[in-house]
Amino acid sequence: MGTISRGEGKGVRFFSSIWVKYLITYFSLVIALLAVLNTYPMIVSRELIFESKRGNMQSQLGHMASVLEALDELTEENVNQALSLIDLGSLSCVCVSDSDGEYVYYSDETEKQQGVERLNWGTANALAGYDAFFSKFVSGIFYTSAAMPIVHNGGVIGCVYVFEMDQQQGSMIVSLRNNIQRISVLVSVFALLVSLIFTTTLSSRLRKVLDAIASVREGQYNYRVDVSGHDELARLGEEFNSLTDRLQSTENIRRRFVSDASHELKTPLAAIRLLSDSILQTDEMDQDTVREFVTDIGNEAERLARITEKLLSLARMDNKVIQTKAVVNVSKTAADALRLLRPLADAGAITLESQLEPDCLVFANADEIYQIILNLSENAVKYNVHGGSVHVSVRKESGDVYIVVSDTGIGIPESDLPNIFDRFYRVDKARSREAGGSGLGLSIVKSAVAENGGSVRADRREGGGMIFTVTFPAYQGKPAG
Repeated sequence: MGTISRGEGKGVRFFSSIWVKYLITYFSLVIALLAVLNTYPMIVSRELIFESKRGNMQSQLGHMASVLEALDELTEENVNQALSLIDLGSLSCVCVSDSDGEYVYYSDETEKQQGVERLNWGTANALAGYDAFFSKFVSGIFYTSAAMPIVHNGGVIGCVYVFEMDQQQGSMIVSLRNNIQRISVLVSVFALLVSLIFTTTLSSRLRKVLDAIASVREGQYNYRVDVSGHDELARLGEEFNSLTDRLQSTENIRRRFVSDASHELKTPLAAIRLLSDSILQTDEMDQDTVREFVTDIGNEAERLARITEKLLSLARMDNKVIQTKAVVNVSKTAADALRLLRPLADAGAITLESQLEPDCLVFANADEIYQIILNLSENAVKYNVHGGSVHVSVRKESGDVYIVVSDTGIGIPESDLPNIFDRFYRVDKARSREAGGSGLGLSIVKSAVAENGGSVRADRREGGGMIFTVTFPAYQGKPAG
């Protein structure tokens, strides 16, 4: 496995880092939530207490006003006598004024002078015939005051005013607020720690992937990233490793291809140079030997041309050069290819048989279909035994067109089957060279089949030999011509 190699690319600014962005976002959301929790419950609690006090005070005021309405005149004596029978509860001060706004009764004499100044607003509203209520929460204390008119024979003869300073419920609100604040501090610290752990873990896993990408960029295709977990980042790590596996495989194939191509091209070139040097350096070479050497040079040049042509074909397929596609009659194409191979088969006493069904149409490149059938059939002839046979069939079945090439030749060992479509791969190199093979034919077949949307399979034939099966989707349109 490769070692970690940190890339030398552009650095990330602190506030542009994903780690900082996640941390700020996550912690900001927590702070916003805590701010709501610190304000909303307090507001709701105060409003509930305000409403409760409004109801209680209006009930008490209504009771006192109904008692005082029975009096013909509001005087300090008769008001004091009437209210002495009423439980004032937690009220800090109760005041009664006549119709002129003069206070005739105070429940607490110490509040008398202050009460006159403080209670004028309530008195004015009540003497005008309206109920008055006001409450506020300051420094942990609820200050509440209310006033109600006293009506006798349809007219306002005065008003009753009450004032309360409630520290008990204020202490409850303060205690609730302090508890929420303490909890908020603890939650904030916990949220900060969690966000730090979360964002640090996330950024660490991202850095692993970034470092891995930098390593691969530097050519370390054997590097693998280890991202634990079952989330999207783990999936990203798996996909990265899969990609580097493919890159490593492609790089190995490329290196082997360059090595094999250099070797394959070097061999005929070396032979041509050796033969030509022999002719040039030998002054008295007989004509038969010269003719033999020149023939060998021609054979090597022809071999070099075949290798070059096949390499160009593979390069065109690798570069995805757009090929013109049309409706191809596979049976007719197979017949043309077999006609070209018949002299080669006759030279080796090979029986060339065919079974070609009509209307086997595919939408593909005609030259590539011809090359597929020619390469498979040529291999079947070249690597056959003397007096053997080759059978080529084309049939249409279940919406697909099948091209099957079988032979009675030397076959391919089971261990070599997974590699036979690799470039320059040859089962028996010496024997392949004798037959003029370059190890590129089956690679061209595989690439051409894939380019035209088909598939190819190689199987060993019982009794010796091979069976190659090529499948293409059948053309569903009208038959050509």
